[in-house]
Amino acid sequence: MTLAETPNKAIVRICAMRVGLRATGKLSQLGIRIGSKVLVERFAPFGGPVMIRIESREIALGKRLAQKILVEVV
Repeated sequence: MTLAETPNKAIVRICAMRVGLRATGKLSQLGIRIGSKVLVERFAPFGGPVMIRIESREIALGKRLAQKILVEVV
């Protein structure tokens, strides 16, 4: 399942990321790494970003990027 397909308020673990090296580095700086647990807060309307929470930070990820992050429900 991708991050974009995850239900609201689900806690998931990141399994894989199908992105390039540059995007991997930027995501890593935000704490989004393989093995990280994240809470899916909500989805913005009209195909907007996915709001996730990692530790105490809330991060918005674009829907296209969220579709490239594979997760499993914890």
